[in-house]
Amino acid sequence: MASEHQHNAFTVGLGGLYPCPEVVQDVLAPVEGVKKAVLDLGCGTGAWMLAMAQEFPHATFLGVDLIPCPHPTSDIPQNCMFEIDDINKGLEHFEGQFDLVHARCITFGISNYRKTMEEISLCLKPRGLAIFIEADLDLLAEDRTTILPIALTDKEIREAIARSEQKGLTLSEAEKASLGEGAWLQRIAYEVVYSATLNGSDIPGAEEAVDEGLWRMNMFDPALCGASSVFTPVTPWPRMRDPEQSQKVKYAGSLMRQDAHNALRAFHPLLRKYGVSQSIIDQWTAAADWELTSQKFRCWTRLRVAWGRRKQRKERGSPSGHSTEPSTSPSPSSSGTKGQQFLLHQVEVYNSREEALSAKEARLSTRDPRPLPFVARLARGESIAL
Repeated sequence: MASEHQHNAFTVGLGGLYPCPEVVQDVLAPVEGVKKAVLDLGCGTGAWMLAMAQEFPHATFLGVDLIPCPHPTSDIPQNCMFEIDDINKGLEHFEGQFDLVHARCITFGISNYRKTMEEISLCLKPRGLAIFIEADLDLLAEDRTTILPIALTDKEIREAIARSEQKGLTLSEAEKASLGEGAWLQRIAYEVVYSATLNGSDIPGAEEAVDEGLWRMNMFDPALCGASSVFTPVTPWPRMRDPEQSQKVKYAGSLMRQDAHNALRAFHPLLRKYGVSQSIIDQWTAAADWELTSQKFRCWTRLRVAWGRRKQRKERGSPSGHSTEPSTSPSPSSSGTKGQQFLLHQVEVYNSREEALSAKEARLSTRDPRPLPFVARLARGESIAL
């Protein structure tokens, strides 16, 4: 579920309400005698769905979330409905009903992401389109590939130096200083991911499933799948040559900064639940707040995006027709747009599973070794000191 700030920032990053615009417009194009239907899972405030309802007034929209829609009934278009439901309990009652299913930022509420993806694919009509969008909580440096190092406590820095010395390595003063240059916003995200996983969120499953795309899911036509990374600045730091472009990107950065301030506080209860004291949380939050206001803090957040269209009919040799296990269908060959950059929208498009995984491998190769999360050390009964 995305906040209003996130929704607006994501819209700037995507250059619109959705990726693969030609595909979406084809799927939702009016057809005489056919009612087009859209399902928005984890709809939150309904911002995405309400905007889509204006763009496609001939279609019907259903938003599903655990929380009620905050909009008065009088403000909701006639082609929109909201339903309170838990996606984890199954989507069998929606099978085969929708031309488009949109699932954005639902990871924290999902206990088995691949199972949910399978159930979502079954909600589609033949040739229907599924779109999955999830936030990557690894912040990226200016090059949009290098993962920012996490901030270390003084104790963790001493431990890192001691481990190096035990291996017979002597760190230079510059190397020792670099140990203290990590990002506190990144550290909090690291701790939140671990805590949320303990809390039942299938974050590892979502990261793997969306990053690799839908090419190998049996329900989808591999020739009609795609994936991308959408980059949005965390603060309004980028400067572009084109003034209009620069203004839009800075606006997205301003929105993301405000959202980050809010998210830092929204995660306090989760961190407390798993043993992190409020005094430590307050110190981390203050440090991250300072980063968000510093002109030197320049990084990007990434949306992982995957889409695909359901096959026209059940393929022979696939008894169930909807397994999320890899199919034997080959991925389509690359059309030569690997790493393609749309300068305005900050989107990197992948035309095959191999391209998507290659980009992921490039990012992960830059990640510095990380200490055991605070939460894990607390669970072991360790005495934690800053």
